[in-house]
Amino acid sequence: MKFLRALARIVFGLSFIFSGFMKLADPVGTSLLIKEYLGILHLGLFSSMALVGGIGISALEMTLGVAILAGFRMKVSSWVALISMGFFTLLTLYLALFNPISDCGCFGEAVHFTNWQSFFKNIILLSCSAVIFVQRDKFVPIAADWAEWTYIGAFACLGLCIALDAFVGGAKIDYSPLRPGTDLSEDSRSEYTTTFLYSKGGKNREFSLDNLPDSTWTYVDSRTSRISAVGSDGTGGFSLYDTAGNDVTSDVLTGRQLLVTYYDYAPRKRKMEREIRSFSAVSDSLGTPLNVIVSVATGGLPISSGNVRYYSADRRMLMTLNRSNGGVTYLSGGKVIEKWSATSAPVIGKRSGKIFETSPEELETRVEIMHNLYVEISLFLIVLAAVLIRIISVSHNGRRQRSSSPS
Repeated sequence: MKFLRALARIVFGLSFIFSGFMKLADPVGTSLLIKEYLGILHLGLFSSMALVGGIGISALEMTLGVAILAGFRMKVSSWVALISMGFFTLLTLYLALFNPISDCGCFGEAVHFTNWQSFFKNIILLSCSAVIFVQRDKFVPIAADWAEWTYIGAFACLGLCIALDAFVGGAKIDYSPLRPGTDLSEDSRSEYTTTFLYSKGGKNREFSLDNLPDSTWTYVDSRTSRISAVGSDGTGGFSLYDTAGNDVTSDVLTGRQLLVTYYDYAPRKRKMEREIRSFSAVSDSLGTPLNVIVSVATGGLPISSGNVRYYSADRRMLMTLNRSNGGVTYLSGGKVIEKWSATSAPVIGKRSGKIFETSPEELETRVEIMHNLYVEISLFLIVLAAVLIRIISVSHNGRRQRSSSPS
């Protein structure tokens, strides 16, 4: 039984560490997933809390994985593990039976399971949590209560720091459908339709591009869906529209282009002029206009002037293209090469010569290597820290017990 306890602890711990970390490293992507779940549970009222809630759940997930793997507060951890896996197993069973969404997002966008695969995966983890729960009295504390709670708190803080760094500085990993290396020109051959959601008098209504309402209606959101897939790889519906509502996607799929994307337009409206001036100078060095893309109805777009072109697009697509509100994406020949967050984008101005003199293929490869290294090194260090704390604590606890025992 000792071997089974250890196996269950390792499988459960590593799975939760990986799952929690992958979502913490992409908090905006996790918030999109949370909103989908709130939608199918008819809890859209809480959508504004999706980002904070997603970070909290992911931090708890990673911390619980560390606690189970290292053996921190096993009586409490076993209860949390069993309850959480009971909930997630029932949820994935519902998803498998009714298929309201195609992917549970258990590991963010890094690993995709069908709903039935997610359910069977959760059956395995539920079995592990059941073994841990039944055997919870057999686990020997590895340190004093206060020390174990301190370790748990430290890993929880680490998880929050990972999410904060990814939110402010941009996602550190990118497994999205529009990640570097994606050829947007392939996806643009599909046909899409965009609907705009407006509100008036407490009621919401959808409008098409050809039938936008008057100014008494308040813009809420837009939604793009694919109506045909001619040679498409299904990479997120990349479509852009000008102020007249014309599809102008092909305008940014030739040569080298910089795309500045704002999926929440209003909060950054005052900062946009300053940001766009700095990016415009960089775009000039490429010899191309600067493409500013916002998630507003075409009638609400600023007027294009000089070398700055304003386009509108689906909000979710913009969040998929660049997780940062005000982030910059570098395209070459319609291919996504590199992305910067709103805070790190100024580095483009300082390094524009070096960046754009480097071949797009080399930049793309470099970005992929850096993302992979970030995941591998971070996960290795988290697991290593948990294992070392366990080994050192058990060793210290054993010496203390031997020294306190009567000779």
